[in-house]
Amino acid sequence: PPPEFPGFDLPRDAAVSDPVRPDIATSTPEGTLIRFQPATDHVVGDPQGSYQHIVSQRGNRRLTVLGFGAFMSADAALAPADQNREIALGLLRARVVARALVERGVPVSSIILRAEAIGDGVRITTGD
Repeated sequence: PPPEFPGFDLPRDAAVSDPVRPDIATSTPEGTLIRFQPATDHVVGDPQGSYQHIVSQRGNRRLTVLGFGAFMSADAALAPADQNREIALGLLRARVVARALVERGVPVSSIILRAEAIGDGVRITTGD
């Protein structure tokens, strides 16, 4: 069955027939980094300046908010159940950042939420 993430609807055809093998990107992703406390959706520090900078530079372009679950480490679990949990955490983190951007005037329709299991915090990029 396809993975389930509370509060997010996945298409019925999201089921995969073959086991998924992790393909972990080890390069630093692009975008503005918003850090979170480990294993939570609580922001570290005060990202207000970062949010304001993103909003001021956005124009009419879409924003992609990419949330990550666990930080890359030796104990990062790669089992499907662990990846599902980390993607769910990444989506929660992305939603926290998206809400902050909406509060600053970015239309919901201009925000794309994405998540990956392993990475650091949330990265925000501006698209066309």
